[in-house]
Amino acid sequence: MSVRKTFCIGLCLAMQAWATQSTPFAPGETSSYEVSYFGIPMGEAQIKVGAALQQAEQRVWPVIFIGRTKPFQPYQINDKLVTYWNPETKKSTGIDLFIDENKKRRREKIKLNHQSNTAFVTRQKEGESPNSTRYTINPETTEVAAAALFLRHQALHKGQTFELPIFTGRKNFNLKIRVAQKQQLQTRLGTMEAVLILARPEFDGSLAPKRDIRIFVSADERHIPLLIEADLVLGKLVVEIVRYVPGEPPT
Repeated sequence: MSVRKTFCIGLCLAMQAWATQSTPFAPGETSSYEVSYFGIPMGEAQIKVGAALQQAEQRVWPVIFIGRTKPFQPYQINDKLVTYWNPETKKSTGIDLFIDENKKRRREKIKLNHQSNTAFVTRQKEGESPNSTRYTINPETTEVAAAALFLRHQALHKGQTFELPIFTGRKNFNLKIRVAQKQQLQTRLGTMEAVLILARPEFDGSLAPKRDIRIFVSADERHIPLLIEADLVLGKLVVEIVRYVPGEPPT
């Protein structure tokens, strides 16, 4: 599994919805992270919940995931993923992915239709024409960013398990998740009570993680992602929270 994909899954597992529904996050919420690899700070990441917008017949919140390397890194990354979260159905309607890596840019758009069980994917490299492909998905399929938002809505009791079908834009795989335990966690924001979640993407190959991805979220109802640890073939990836700003539920 690539560092970017593992980070996305972790980080991604790493919102009061309309009127009568409750939600652990809301527009304006912003979480900032330091990303380290081999114990060396390599970059930064941010998750921000945007203001509500109308998308076809659905009202959604754009949730923006940004990852970038530090200026001194030889391989430069400046990626942005936007998932469009429907707080009523608690599902994503799709994502926009803007990839800017090592001076090469491309864009990928995924539209999920859970009524017709299809995903429509459009890819475009800089300077080239877009191409589109239709895929078949099952009714419960989601993408990695929405998987994280789904988990934030769960009670997260010890021993609880989930199995989420994930669509990457090209392939499907299952993400197995187990809630391990509560514990005190020392963070940049101070000592916090946290819940440890163990996540394992089910696919084979040399890029698969060596062990479960360890995700610590706050034990309160917000389930803020605090720390992610992933043991990859070439080293350990760590994503640690450094700043948090709560959102404001819509009126």
